[in-house]
Amino acid sequence: MKSRTTLKGNHGFTLIEILVALGVVAILFTASSFLNFNSYNRELLESEQETLVSVLITARSRSMNNIDASRHGVKIEDDNFILFRELPYDEEIIPRNSNVKNTSTLDTVIFEQLSGEIDNFGEIILSENLKTKKITLLQSGLIDW
Repeated sequence: MKSRTTLKGNHGFTLIEILVALGVVAILFTASSFLNFNSYNRELLESEQETLVSVLITARSRSMNNIDASRHGVKIEDDNFILFRELPYDEEIIPRNSNVKNTSTLDTVIFEQLSGEIDNFGEIILSENLKTKKITLLQSGLIDW
């Protein structure tokens, strides 16, 4: 004959166990939110750098290929990149993220016809909060990022 054993006691979770589990889930959720926000800011800065480099390369290419027999350049404004042709003046406006700031004094770059050289070479420094990205412009017109 088999003996039957019945479980006696509580069936379920206590209030304290539920609160501890919810607390652990809340801590994990909060930590992952901060990590995702930092990742978003890093991607935002990298995207802005890639956009500016692309605009600079376009201006340099147009100058070197003597498109419209004119110099081409880029002006960095708070909320736009301006890709322009000098004579006759014409511009293309490329919207940019105003949260990413240009913290350098270099805000306009003009590439010479055929050679692609520039007079105002230096670094463009983009920053967002404490993170920065640099784009180096050499006198030869080389763009390094």
